[in-house]
Amino acid sequence: MNEELLKILGRIASALENIAESLNRENQDNISNNLNYANSHTYVNKNTTEDESEDILNRQIILANFLINRRITIKSIPEEENGDKILDKIAVFMGDRYKLIRPFLDQIKRKMNSGQTVKMYLKERTQDEISSICQLGSWLHEIAFLSEFIYYKSPKYLLLATPNRIPKALNFFSGKWFERYIKYQVISLIKQVNPSIKFSYLANPQVSFANGDDFELDLLFEIEREIFWFEIKSADYQRYVEKYSKVSKLLNLDKDHSFMVLLDITEPGADALKDLFHMNVVNLENFSKEFLNQIQKWQNIEVNENEE
Repeated sequence: MNEELLKILGRIASALENIAESLNRENQDNISNNLNYANSHTYVNKNTTEDESEDILNRQIILANFLINRRITIKSIPEEENGDKILDKIAVFMGDRYKLIRPFLDQIKRKMNSGQTVKMYLKERTQDEISSICQLGSWLHEIAFLSEFIYYKSPKYLLLATPNRIPKALNFFSGKWFERYIKYQVISLIKQVNPSIKFSYLANPQVSFANGDDFELDLLFEIEREIFWFEIKSADYQRYVEKYSKVSKLLNLDKDHSFMVLLDITEPGADALKDLFHMNVVNLENFSKEFLNQIQKWQNIEVNENEE
């Protein structure tokens, strides 16, 4: 009986050793994958000079380790493209003037799948609205996101715009512009609070959780070693809020560090979602104020340049 028990215990010990070895190999693979992606895709708000290389590496390791410690593997990250700066510029214009350009954007979104021409009469619009809509339309036409854009001034005040059904344009209209705008806002607010704050981020990384589920994180920021996650939706958020809440638990982030930014939700609606799903739910109008509340603590702190 004792011999049989010893044999069983021996087999259990051997199995545990194999599992431990397998997990160690898996962790090493995850570490390698995450660090490789971090090295090639992580943004740092400093010019890459020789003197700053160690600090940049530290920033990259922070994000990689955050994911590794939660057994999350980075599968891919979109490469930056030459046109990103132009799209960022247009996205910032749209976000800053959203109330002015919203009627035009809503019409574009309604017609973008069919490719039909948008017709808008602007006679009753304010001069700010007309100017903003026409500027946006002109830029979108220049980059071929609109195949046609014409505005007939007085006495017609008629705008004609035809969305181009290319994937990049469709993605931009359906919400990518909003993601770009929030990324810009986060970076701008960090610099506004304290230009010395060190940070890095990953935009749209495709990740795999330990349970095998795949997910795309819209924005993952590291700010002075604190992690902030932002999910950004311009429409149809109702289908995603429960999933986002589950992901925030997998990331082990509290409400102050996990943001759900919804374009047009009302303040009462956002407050209700906060209570139900334990994330910081905000609309475009209130995002800056809410995020500033979380980073004001670094306003008067002198960042240690020799941080390990």
